[in-house]
Amino acid sequence: MWAHSKTLVLLVCAIGLFAAPISSAQDLEVMRTFSRPDGAYRVILLRKPMPAAMPGQTGDAPGVVRLYDRAGRLLAQADVEMVQLVESIDWSNDKASIKLVVEWDLSHWPAPTPPPR
Repeated sequence: MWAHSKTLVLLVCAIGLFAAPISSAQDLEVMRTFSRPDGAYRVILLRKPMPAAMPGQTGDAPGVVRLYDRAGRLLAQADVEMVQLVESIDWSNDKASIKLVVEWDLSHWPAPTPPPR
């Protein structure tokens, strides 16, 4: 009887470990949005769920930063160890960088021209 219960517990744990990555990809939460002053690009910081987090640990959660152009096309993304590391984006004409996380060369994706007013 004991061996059967132990096997059942191990099976349930194994299923949980495999199911967690599948559900987490769908449960990303938008934490912040950063736009370049001219509106040509924006970066969205998304938090991945933490199954067992204590109150106040939201910033400790891992995340993803995604770079989009004015048309809303996803250009690039990078993983972030902790979302609290992303405080600002340094924009230049040809680069977008997040200290200790990523630097994107925007010349790879020329900004679409803004719609006429």
